[in-house]
Amino acid sequence: MEFESTGVSTIYLRIPTQAIFEQLIDLKDLPESVLELAETRELVDEYLDTEDLALSALGMDLRTTIVAKHHFLIFNEIKRPGTLLASATEHVERLTPPEYAAARLGDRSNKLFSLAAGYAKAPLAPVLHRQATFQSRLFKVGETRFEFGLEAVVYQRNGKTVTEQLASLDLIQGDQEILEAMAHYLEDEFELGRTYESTLVRGVRLVDQV
Repeated sequence: MEFESTGVSTIYLRIPTQAIFEQLIDLKDLPESVLELAETRELVDEYLDTEDLALSALGMDLRTTIVAKHHFLIFNEIKRPGTLLASATEHVERLTPPEYAAARLGDRSNKLFSLAAGYAKAPLAPVLHRQATFQSRLFKVGETRFEFGLEAVVYQRNGKTVTEQLASLDLIQGDQEILEAMAHYLEDEFELGRTYESTLVRGVRLVDQV
């Protein structure tokens, strides 16, 4: 199956307390924005890398993902830390359940897996399990659309578990300056802190601190 490549522009924000997370759950309005859609979905990600996280060191990540009953293999090929453009190139391939199981075990016959393995130059295997309840709200400002997401996350690695709560702003179409303005509003109003760490790096760091 051929995979799709897209550009992704996302801002991640750390939520410091459960009380603030609950305030954000009740938030239905953002400045000058119209709420178009709200939904909740469950996500299960398995991040694949070498033992020494060679892909992550290159600013890349490869993961299998389950959303509802849909299975995907996703490769973020080029990262740009510290900018709105979190991933310059994201490849997404939809998998059947058997293809998903094979990808988790290191299916070199899969073109997308082979692309990532070529960068790593070493065997890839699961290094971080991430499960999240994702509350999504799609907003519109003029011709700009963006997704405001809230995640209650559980990370698992080497038999250890840790949790965290995150907010995200994901540009669907339109003006990145509007996305930045919304991020500043949330930072100031709710004392959120921006993070430029990749999901894998942040998850590994949090679990290894336990």
